Formats: sequence, C-alpha cells, structure tokens
Amino acid sequence: MKVLSRWSLAAACAVLLVACAPAAQPAAPSVAGGASGTAPSPPVDLAFRLNWTKYGEHAFFFVALEKGFYREQGLNVTINDGSGSATVAKLIGAGTDPIGYVDTPTMMQAVAAGVPIKSVLVIQQKNPSSVIYRLDNPIRTAKDLEGKKIAHTAGDSFGALFPALVAANNLDMSKIQLVSLPTAAAKETALLQGQVDGMMGFYNDQPLRMMKNTGVKLSWLKFFDWGVNVLSTGVVVNEEFLKTKPEIVRKFLAGTVKGIEYTKANPDEAAQIFAKYAGEQGFDKELSRQEIDETIPLLQTPTTQGWPTGCMSAKDWQASYELLVKYTGLKTGMDPLSFFTNDYLPYKCPSN
Repeated sequence: MKVLSRWSLAAACAVLLVACAPAAQPAAPSVAGGASGTAPSPPVDLAFRLNWTKYGEHAFFFVALEKGFYREQGLNVTINDGSGSATVAKLIGAGTDPIGYVDTPTMMQAVAAGVPIKSVLVIQQKNPSSVIYRLDNPIRTAKDLEGKKIAHTAGDSFGALFPALVAANNLDMSKIQLVSLPTAAAKETALLQGQVDGMMGFYNDQPLRMMKNTGVKLSWLKFFDWGVNVLSTGVVVNEEFLKTKPEIVRKFLAGTVKGIEYTKANPDEAAQIFAKYAGEQGFDKELSRQEIDETIPLLQTPTTQGWPTGCMSAKDWQASYELLVKYTGLKTGMDPLSFFTNDYLPYKCPSN
C-alpha cells in the first residue's frame, strides 16, 4: 500500500504540474507520458494582409481573432490593412506577407503573370462587384454607363473585371471615362461630390457606410445581374510558404472557418466585435451588422450550396476562368484547377 500511495501522489503531482514528488521516484514520468515538464510552445506569429481597409466582409477574421480561434490553433495572428488586391497579390507573391485576402479575378491575372500564389479559400463565392451611383443621377442599365465618368482605385480588383461587364453588354468603351483615383476615400468623395457619375465597389460594404455617414441616397448596378459573375475575394498564400509551412496554413484556415461559422450563428455579437476593431473607420454595431447580413448570402454559389464552409468548386473556377479569358484577355491554355486547392481546409470537400 505504501508503493501504491506514492504512485497516486506522483500521478496527481504530474497532472497538476506541482513538483512535489521526490526526484528518485520513477513512476511520475510514466504517468505524465514523459512530457509534463515540457513548456507549451509559444504561438507562431503570422501576419495576414487584407485587400483594403476594413469592411464588413472582413468581420470573420476579426471574430476568429477576438474569440481566440487562431490562438486555439497556436497562432498569434496580426491583421493588417491592404491597398488593393493587385498590390496585395504582389506582396504575397514576393513573400513580404505570406498570406492575404485578394479578389479572385486579380489573383488569376497575377498567377498568369507569374506571381507564385494559390487560393486556399474563397469566402465571397458570389461576386458583389457593382457600379455604385447616386439616386439623383441613376444608372439603371449597363447601357447607361456610356457617357458616364466611373471611378475606381489604382490596383483594385475592378480594373480587371470591368472590361468583362463592358464586353458582355456590347458597350462602347470609348464612351465611358474611367477615372483612376489613389484611394478608396478619394473615390467615395468624388462620387458624393458629383465629380463622377459612379464608382466601382462592393455593394455589401462601401455604399452602406457612405449612406449612413452622409445621408446621401445611393444604389448600385450589380455586375452579376448583367452577365458577369466570377468568384470574388478569398485567402491566397505564397506558394513557397504553402510548401514549407503547410500546417500553419491549415491552422489559419481552421481558425478562419470557425470564425465564419460563429459569425453566421451569432451575427449580432459578430457585429459588436467588428465594430470594436473598425470603429476608427466609422463602423458601429448597426453598420457592421448591415454589412455582415449582406455578405453572408455571398458565401456559396449554387454549386457549393450545402457544402462545408469554404469549399470551392472546380466548376466555379472553370466558369470564372473562361469568363476572364473571353472578356479580359486572361492568358489562355491554363488549367483552372491549378489556381486553387481545397486540401488545407479542415475537412474533405466534394470533388466537383
């Protein structure tokens, strides 16, 4: 019984991490699996680059951060603002940041140009690209774009996608004046002040905030209503990083997917969390909730409806590639399946 008492004491001490067992007792290491004295590994630092400044579509990442979902995966994630998908794609390709959030048409153009990045999760699988306009200067149809000044920002995703809208609707590009501005704020100001007739943006974020902050009534022409619907924003990774540190990518995606699922189940709390991080950009709980509510329906296409969150369809990639080849001059002869992989998501996805 004396030996049994010492065994029990050693086991209890090992579990509680209390160094009360005599060093000479051999039983304690056996009970603890030989690892009780090993300090837990510190979290791995990981910088994640957004495509732009914060919008409601980014709420999933901040929910994952705030709720500790990345920390559960052993990651210390820092979320940084971006300056346009084209710029961020180059940063990821160069390894300046290993992982980021980029619009898919821009990502495909970058890969065709030799930028070594791969898509591992498309979040907005329905594309919210649109031309946003003031209700006192309406753009009712695609044909109404002719004779108009339309603003976009240098390096944004819309520069790659707008030619598809023009071609799909047989518009005369010479009758449309594109105005390139340096920042999203400059683009918004130009529209609000009547310096341009419309601006390119996502209807689930910019116009909602603009209307709340200014009271100016806005509406939008959705690209997908006029024949242009391609996969939109998602997570891309540097190819070398993906090859050498696949577990970090898996952990980041696991935390992100958990953030998406939590947001869907708890949109009100998610809105409060996002407002905490984006308050300096004019977000309160109400606006955050509006943008989250507009974004959630974009998470899946008809093909991926009912699939696990984040799973991408080869059919959707094929359709996106063919549209971009047809209307934007994207390089031909590429394999659409080479642009993406579902292999790093936390579950097995359907194969089509």
